[in-house]
Amino acid sequence: ASYGIQVQNDTKSGLLELKTMNDYVNGASVTYTNGLTVTAATPYAIQVRSNSANFSAGSKTLPVSIVNLQLSAATGSSSITVPLAETAQTVGQGGSTTSSAVSYKYHIRYFTKANDSRLINAVPDTYSGILIYEIIPQ
Repeated sequence: ASYGIQVQNDTKSGLLELKTMNDYVNGASVTYTNGLTVTAATPYAIQVRSNSANFSAGSKTLPVSIVNLQLSAATGSSSITVPLAETAQTVGQGGSTTSSAVSYKYHIRYFTKANDSRLINAVPDTYSGILIYEIIPQ
């Protein structure tokens, strides 16, 4: 069986911006429609993890858990939401046993929660980090 997972174009450099006080008070959100494509011929699980416990901007850091990830199947209404973490977390499952690989699309939503003091008290800057998506055959 063959498997594949691909983060699509603009999703590869996902950008979640907090521009106004309203973004800090109510939370900010960005959605990448069909941002992830999985190809599989058997059932699978999708896992995500950060390569570090923190986002960084020079010597400044913020914990990756300030950002939440919601993955939802493009063809259904089910979704899984997790705070980002350095340890792998299952954020999706799907697929069935077929004679040839089938493509499945997912929407990715990154968001912050309202009134998160870690963000309100953070030094403004452009923080970055790396997320790793994995497909695990079931």
